Amino acid sequence: MFDWLPESVRPHFVNGISALAIIILALIVYVGITRASRYLEERKRLPAIVLRMVGKLLRILLLVATVMIVLEQIGILGNLWVLLSTLVGMFALGLVAVWSVLSNGLCTLMLLIFQPFRVGDTIRIAGEDIGGKVIDINIVFTSLRCEDDDVMRVPNNMFFQRAVRRKAGDKRLDLD
Repeated sequence: MFDWLPESVRPHFVNGISALAIIILALIVYVGITRASRYLEERKRLPAIVLRMVGKLLRILLLVATVMIVLEQIGILGNLWVLLSTLVGMFALGLVAVWSVLSNGLCTLMLLIFQPFRVGDTIRIAGEDIGGKVIDINIVFTSLRCEDDDVMRVPNNMFFQRAVRRKAGDKRLDLD
């Protein structure tokens, strides 16, 4: 097919064309993820913040997969599947070793879906000296501004282990 190319250049040229095709395919999938996320957000199927987090995670995974496949295609990563299975194994071992991170992540998802409290509310964990005005909720912690103006970061799984008192805030802030 590429007879007009010198024999020594042909494999590199074919690998380059293949890498370009992989990148174009990844861009098409990226646009599809973005459009699907916007569609679901407009239709109010799921909370917007959940869609954004899932969309961002999918786009990051797509980017990493694309880079790894392109690097393998052009010959930089020779044993991609050995590397990939090692990384997955290390990731699984890491999750088992620090199970609280997974627990906090799942609890964050539950907090965002069921919204027992929101940014702007004042909360207090029963039986603990933990409480204040909610100023931020992220994937691992909820940040509270205490009465003495300090900021306390509480792991999100704590809200599922104890009863929580909530006083709705005067001013509602939406995480969107």
